[in-house]
Amino acid sequence: MNKIMVAFCFVFLLSLFGCGKEESDYTSDIEKVNENSIEVVYPEEDRNPDASYPVYTVKVNEDTEFTGSADAFRDLAEGDRVQVWVINAGPDGEIHNKTAKKYRKITL
Repeated sequence: MNKIMVAFCFVFLLSLFGCGKEESDYTSDIEKVNENSIEVVYPEEDRNPDASYPVYTVKVNEDTEFTGSADAFRDLAEGDRVQVWVINAGPDGEIHNKTAKKYRKITL
């Protein structure tokens, strides 16, 4: 009985920690930083050299949150890797011309 209770507690704790993770809408490299938006593209090391990849523009507003190694929009630069969460992503995770609710800058 004790082994079953310990196993149950272990599974319960794992599920609690797993539920707290929020998956981003897109992980990308910054292609260009504009005044109120960034242009992002699929990470370079994951690209097929024979394929083309779209560049998405993601806007920033006063409510956009910055985490990771970026405290503010000014901390983002070309070549940075970011995870992006957008407000109202399209049905297929569409992020182009959407406003970001959060950026997490990833240190490579």
